[in-house]
Amino acid sequence: MNPRTAVLGVCLAAVGACEFRPAGEPSEADAEASPDAAPANDDAADAVPAGYERLPGTTSYYRASVERADFGAAAADCADDALRAAVAVIDDDEENKALQHFMASRPDGGQIWLGIQDWHEEGVWRTLAFEPVSFTAWKDGEPNDGGRGDDDGEDCAVLLVRFEPARHEGRWNDIACTRARAYVCEWR
Repeated sequence: MNPRTAVLGVCLAAVGACEFRPAGEPSEADAEASPDAAPANDDAADAVPAGYERLPGTTSYYRASVERADFGAAAADCADDALRAAVAVIDDDEENKALQHFMASRPDGGQIWLGIQDWHEEGVWRTLAFEPVSFTAWKDGEPNDGGRGDDDGEDCAVLLVRFEPARHEGRWNDIACTRARAYVCEWR
């Protein structure tokens, strides 16, 4: 199993209120709702979820959101798709370009959430599974936490798909997690 999917993070709409549990382990709410539910079928975990497509130059499958949402709602929506689905985490320049191209023609795709955050330790960007980020493409002067450096700053990241000036397109910016943005779910 990919170590990035070893932990499933379910973020609630109140950003920062996340429940982290081993992948495949039901939450307390899941157990209460369906105590006799059968464990997940490993074959089903390997099936590409409906609505996902592979992008050229990538090894994952992606689904674009149809609506904008705050980061917590986006993370919850992606996690609901499948065991190995989460808000997209970009691993290299090729994937960065592929996602930018994928979202460029969508009306709400000017900025899309990335599946990384620094709300647990300012300036230390990690995935929702708390894995270190291996690739970044920050815009000049970013991330800057909105210039505040406090707990109420900019703890989530976006890919600037369409942006003025154009030289910033394809770069990343940190913004408040409570803002509504488009997003892409990634399944590995």
